Amino acid sequence: WMGGNTSQAVGGVYGTLGTLSSSNFPGSRNGAILWTDNSDNHWLFGGLGLDANSSQGFLNDLWQFNSSGQDWVWMAGSKTQGTAGLYGTLGQPAPGDQPGGRGIGASWIDAYGNLWLFGGQGSDANRSQGFLNDLWQFNPLNREWTWMGGSNVIGTSGSQPGVYGTLGTTAAGNTPGGRMGADSWTDNNGNLWLFGGVGSASTGVSVFYNDLWEYRIAAPTLPPAAAPTFSVTPGIYTSPLTVTISDATAGATIYYTTNGIAPTTNSTIYNGPIRVSATATLEAIAIATSYSQSAVASANYT
Repeated sequence: WMGGNTSQAVGGVYGTLGTLSSSNFPGSRNGAILWTDNSDNHWLFGGLGLDANSSQGFLNDLWQFNSSGQDWVWMAGSKTQGTAGLYGTLGQPAPGDQPGGRGIGASWIDAYGNLWLFGGQGSDANRSQGFLNDLWQFNPLNREWTWMGGSNVIGTSGSQPGVYGTLGTTAAGNTPGGRMGADSWTDNNGNLWLFGGVGSASTGVSVFYNDLWEYRIAAPTLPPAAAPTFSVTPGIYTSPLTVTISDATAGATIYYTTNGIAPTTNSTIYNGPIRVSATATLEAIAIATSYSQSAVASANYT
């Protein structure tokens, strides 16, 4: 038993958005959507359960369970059930955008650490409830959701129909129909796969799907990491120096050389001050998750 309340049904304790606290915990629920990131933190979204007021309904709160501190952090979404989806502009992140409350959706994590969510049973942009077919991406760095595909409304039969196109052929307009309980996995190339689930036919009757889908993530245009900086100004010196290298990008790994050759990820990893006792040119780059490689920083010491 790692946390939570021993009572059978309790509302959530949310604390402050984005702040770790030992008193935080999600309310009782089922059908939540789950992820585990590369740092072994566990993520939980929505489900059918109890909100901060112990009111029952579909939730859209996003939580992270910190594996090292073993505490919950409320990361996004509402404290109250029944929240409608706020879709904004397709493919464009915005602070106010968020999926509506739902449960039993499909989930993936991509190579950049982003969380992906598809469908489930819950609320659309109009708070109408049914089987959803919207696709969302959550960036943990800026804590923003992006609506990436599918419809923002349920449809008249309780589910949007799928647009299948030609078997085996990629097309921008293709999309699975609304459903919950689909199986999902990621392949070695970072593509997202989806199979089956339960949806709604045009007559409104529930149906079981056996369709298989692949979603290919376009390589994002990532911002560069900040260029490293050196603690000692380049120039002419008459005694040995101790130089430290730092970087403004959180979690960045710095690689450096001392012979004037541009560094790569095969170069020496910086892990402490460098002693310079003869003429040298230090060059360094920074690499960080969700960023492209920084510009090369250089400092010549004579």
